[in-house]
Amino acid sequence: MSKAIGVLGSLMRLSLACLLLWTCWQDWPAIQARAGFDALPETFDYWKEADALLNQERFSEALLVADAGLAAAPVEQHRALTELKGTIVKEQGRWMFRFQQVGRGALTGTGESVEALGGAVVADLFVFGDVRDLVIQGGKRLRGEAVDPIIVGLSAGGILMTVNPAVDLGGALLKFARRMGGMTADFAKALGDAIRRAVATRNADEVAAISDDVAALSKQARPAVALAILKHVDDPATLKAAREFTERPGGTFALWLGQREALRWLKASPGNADIVLKAARRGRAGFAYLAQNSAVMFRAHPLIGLLKGLYKGNVPALLMQLARQWTEAILGFTAGWAAYEVALLLGRLAAPGARAIRPELASSG
Repeated sequence: MSKAIGVLGSLMRLSLACLLLWTCWQDWPAIQARAGFDALPETFDYWKEADALLNQERFSEALLVADAGLAAAPVEQHRALTELKGTIVKEQGRWMFRFQQVGRGALTGTGESVEALGGAVVADLFVFGDVRDLVIQGGKRLRGEAVDPIIVGLSAGGILMTVNPAVDLGGALLKFARRMGGMTADFAKALGDAIRRAVATRNADEVAAISDDVAALSKQARPAVALAILKHVDDPATLKAAREFTERPGGTFALWLGQREALRWLKASPGNADIVLKAARRGRAGFAYLAQNSAVMFRAHPLIGLLKGLYKGNVPALLMQLARQWTEAILGFTAGWAAYEVALLLGRLAAPGARAIRPELASSG
């Protein structure tokens, strides 16, 4: 009888080990994809990218790439990057160009350069910018043209409400993005709904929170880079995720380089942040690889699927991160356990008295 119980126990444990092995084996494509991703060389040409941006007079973005290169590139490349950064700063500081562009931005609220953005934003930090925009929108209405309710709402709020400077900065950047076509339709709809709710309830906390996120993003990324990131944001939740991600070293550069896909992966799960940072260190090739293999690389580990619904809060993200980190070890453990149970079962069946066990098993069935 003890032999029969031992064999039955081995069969039960073997069944459980095989179930876990089969579950974990489903993660094998993700293991291979992650291995291929890690094998990509970290060879992004920061100097070439920054120089190209300099030639386009996209100074803030050029400085972002140069700084990212100084933080991540090999030491032997630092001298060339440092010299290029000095050139970028020098070109950005040309006084006549800056004067012209600041004036244009302040008067029209539009422009392509950082200086024009600065002029528009500075004007918006005072009543002049809000009045200017209301006058422009009023003129459009008189001519029978379409009026932008978002710019009207943000401008009216800037005049009527007393808010902190950070929120003023966020509102100014939002208006600039809207005027320059740097705001997605989905985000514009979400912002417009928030403005309408603020008017209906006389509570502007929701709009202030969005403006604060934009202002915080601009402080981490410089206003021009923040606008480049903002044009890929589809909702306030994604904006908040972007703001938090830029607080991590290399986060701003990763969002600028990864654009919409990087934001989508961050929104899907906070546990994807480390992979997005690793992709940025591999340049556009890293993000192209993620785009091609994201279906398996970002898929939940099969064991996490078994536990789905049992946890809330940060536990799933922590389990996901641990599962990705130890996925090969988990697969090896389950395979080893299954092999051990097979050997143990064969040993029990081959041991003396095994023949006596089988009739007992048959009679018990």
